[in-house]
Amino acid sequence: MIQSEQEIEFKARYDSGWSDRRIAKDLQTAPSKVRQWRERNALLPHCRPRPKKIDDARAIEMLKLGKSDGAIAKVMGVTKSGVLKWRQRRGFDAGVGAPAKIPVADRRAAMKLLRQGLTAKDAGIRVGWSKGSMRKLRRQMDDAGLRKTGVTNRAIRGQVLGQADLMERIAQAVGTQCPAHIREEAVADLYLAVLSGEVATDQIEARAANFRGKAWEMCGSAFGAVSLDKEDENGLRMIDQIADPSSYQEDD
Repeated sequence: MIQSEQEIEFKARYDSGWSDRRIAKDLQTAPSKVRQWRERNALLPHCRPRPKKIDDARAIEMLKLGKSDGAIAKVMGVTKSGVLKWRQRRGFDAGVGAPAKIPVADRRAAMKLLRQGLTAKDAGIRVGWSKGSMRKLRRQMDDAGLRKTGVTNRAIRGQVLGQADLMERIAQAVGTQCPAHIREEAVADLYLAVLSGEVATDQIEARAANFRGKAWEMCGSAFGAVSLDKEDENGLRMIDQIADPSSYQEDD
């Protein structure tokens, strides 16, 4: 029987162990066409071998000995990624035969980082533990604003809105009876004092006048009396800087 050029290509790839789907993709034809050709020639399909299973007991023993995923994969006849997925499903850290316990000091440091909003990956890098361990620790924490991915958008939004309300309250306490630059200085100083704990929130209105006065002293009054004999930073008196129109008149 005379074979077509396409059938010759089918045969060459089939002899190399290719599957019907791979042959069809390479020759840009339908897999059914390859299958029909193979069946006409009484050829068995080349099927992908079933993946090998990992021996749990042996793999755990190797983990206890500190063996890497690559070493376990080589002994089990599987891929490194297969060992990694097997470990993750069972909650094992690399080179450890049972879920590791985080030391108290590392645990406290990690919890602090997670409360600050760091991801499990970043917190793990800081304390030297895996991302999976940090995720387990985070699930055990019952902080109100903490969720699977750290601080929630709702918690962040609440903090921002709370600070905006605080700033508005301080601005109202300082008042509008002073120039804008004095008011801005007083509001900023009082806001920082509240954040640092120097001024309690229930004392904002009572202390606003003090901060307004300090702003006046620091920035100076735009309306108060100024001596003409007072020297500036260059040593010049104000009276020396007043122009004398008569000096510009031409002599007759």
